[in-house]
Amino acid sequence: MKKAIVLLLVICGCFELQAQSTIIYVKAGANGNGTSWVNALGDLHHALKIARSGTQVWVAGGTYLTSSTGNRTASFVIPDGISLIGSFAGSESSIAQRINGKNPSILSGEIGQPLNDADNALTVVYTRNVTNLLVDGFIITGGNANLEQKKSPESCGGGWYNDGSNQGISSPKIVNCIFASNAASFGAGLYNAGTNGSCDNTLIENCIFEDNVAQLDGGGIYNEGSKGSCNIKIANTNFNRNLANYGGGVFNIAEEGQAITTIENASFIDNSSVDGSCIYNTRGTLSLCKAYTTNCRFESQALLDNVTTSNKVEDGIKSTTTTPRLNSKLRASTF
Repeated sequence: MKKAIVLLLVICGCFELQAQSTIIYVKAGANGNGTSWVNALGDLHHALKIARSGTQVWVAGGTYLTSSTGNRTASFVIPDGISLIGSFAGSESSIAQRINGKNPSILSGEIGQPLNDADNALTVVYTRNVTNLLVDGFIITGGNANLEQKKSPESCGGGWYNDGSNQGISSPKIVNCIFASNAASFGAGLYNAGTNGSCDNTLIENCIFEDNVAQLDGGGIYNEGSKGSCNIKIANTNFNRNLANYGGGVFNIAEEGQAITTIENASFIDNSSVDGSCIYNTRGTLSLCKAYTTNCRFESQALLDNVTTSNKVEDGIKSTTTTPRLNSKLRASTF
């Protein structure tokens, strides 16, 4: 009987310890069990697999690759219900102790030969049906979704593919992140897939999208609301030097659905496209597709293929006009 009581106490003690262990620590090159900075895990993929709802995953500065074997289809798959926090020095006892701009945590798709983007990861970050997820303090770079499978991570979302399609709902909160030098056919930096589903309430705050290149549409962000909804908010975010055919900064599309983007306190500088170099909205019948901007800055949008220097927000059916519209300026206003 005494042995049974002791065993029960031990089991209860283990459960209590697990309940109190709400932080998993990750540091590049470490080989611990993740219970502290001294015993940090070295494998971010493993940390994401064992993280349960309510867990915080603290990630020290360093570079974390999507694959160690050159697998282009591997991504950082982030589960719902956790807080993934990056850019720690590796000694902090609170999130507030992080120093802005120091110790960057880099999620990288540069898994192949240097300077050869063709062997990069297709998509660096993948989320599916996340409604209670915070990602804070990462640089997301090196994704190259250059294959032909439309509306999938193979061609969309080189930096991040957020999947709320096919009756799903996916609405992460993304703060203090940089999406840099990613490529894709659609949505080079971030692709929000709300087709037949929803990416409503996705929040992007205090972020930077720069030097992302879409072969077709959505250099920085692509929001897909066809037969579904993709109504998101962007705040205090900069779009610099992103390139696409349409929507160098942000591209919104809705066919029999909604794609409404609310943008506050953002800047669009030196983005390039054939039209709508800052924001491009295109919709079909029975659809709603708009960008509402407040206190935004639009400057020096670049010329692409000598077609236009328009830096206006385009709203309507996708234009096929190729007449140059020079010296077009958009003031900060609400649309």
